[in-house]
Formats: sequence, structure tokens, C-alpha cells
Amino acid sequence: MGEDGRHRRAREMREERTKQILAAGLQIFAEQGYHRASVADICGRAEVARGTFYLYYPSKRDLFDAVMDALIRDLERGIRRVDVSPGAAPPLEQLKQNMLWLLSLPRARPEMLQVLLWEAVGVDDVSDRKLASLHHRMFELTRRSLETGQALGLVRPSDTDVTARAVVGAVKELLLSLRVRGDLPQEDLAHLADELLAFATRGLLSV
Repeated sequence: MGEDGRHRRAREMREERTKQILAAGLQIFAEQGYHRASVADICGRAEVARGTFYLYYPSKRDLFDAVMDALIRDLERGIRRVDVSPGAAPPLEQLKQNMLWLLSLPRARPEMLQVLLWEAVGVDDVSDRKLASLHHRMFELTRRSLETGQALGLVRPSDTDVTARAVVGAVKELLLSLRVRGDLPQEDLAHLADELLAFATRGLLSV
């Protein structure tokens, strides 16, 4: 194997080991929370020596930051902006697909939601700022979508700041019930998405 081949193989091994430790960290943080999790627990799950762990992450806190950053990127990549160009699916159908994707996370990515909705809250100022920034970006995305809908005549006139907060809060509450509290069945996500959209688009009153 030539020099370039050795460098490529070494890089691939570093990337694989980084992912291995990151995945183990996510599992342990989701199961035990940040404060109860230990480097020894993470090393055991990742099947690496403690010295190897510290080659990739200087501390448990650095790994937790990396886990949060990766989860936030995955969450934001999964939410699609509503496409209003000619030939695109109806906006409500696109919104429903976004809702279905979010509501599928408690089953498809349970560790993601356990960390972002529960375990990361109150760990320290750094994690709280990351969560606040994520919430703000979700709020801004929702607010801009509402403004686009108003411009197209699809959404009634409203205070988009207030309405966006209500929508984001409703989605978060459903996710908490599905994943953390476990007091809402996951069998019919389409029903949950339809109810959430009905609430967001028509409100409560039958007038």
C-alpha cells in the first residue's frame, strides 16, 4: 500500500472510531443522563480503551457537545422547507410529511429525542444555549412558513410570532408524550399528524 493509501486508511479508521465512540456516547447519555454517565461506561459500550477515548475526545463534556451537535444537525436536515414552486406537492401535504417525520422520531430515533428533549436540559449553560438556539431556529422556520402561507392566501391573518410559538410548543408536547412520558400511543402517527394539522389550521371552534 502506497503512502496515499496508508493515509486514506488511517483517516478512515479515525473516522470510524470517532463514529463508534459518538454512537456509544449517545446511547449511554440517553440511558443514564449526562451526570450519571461515565467515561468507563462509554468506553465499555464502544469497546475501546480509556486512552483511545481521550485521543478522540478530551473529556466527557466534549463528547456530549459532539453528540448534541450531531443530533441537532440530523434534526434540522430532516425538516423540509415548504416548496411553493409550480409542480410541488400541496403545502398541507408537505407539512403533513414534516409532521410524520417528526412524530416518527420517538420510535426511529429514540435516543435523539431522549437527549434533546430531556437529558440535555439543565446540564449546564452551554447545553442550554444549544437547545435555546435550536428552539429559536425551529420557531423562525415555522414563523417564515406562516408568513409564506399568508402571502399565498393559505393561512389566515395572524400574529405569526404568537402562532409559531404555539405550533412549535404543540409539536414539542406531542414528542414529549410519545418519547419521555410514554402516555400517548404511537400506533397511528398519521392520526396524530392529522389532528395536529387540524388544530394548527382550523383551531378548536366549529364556527
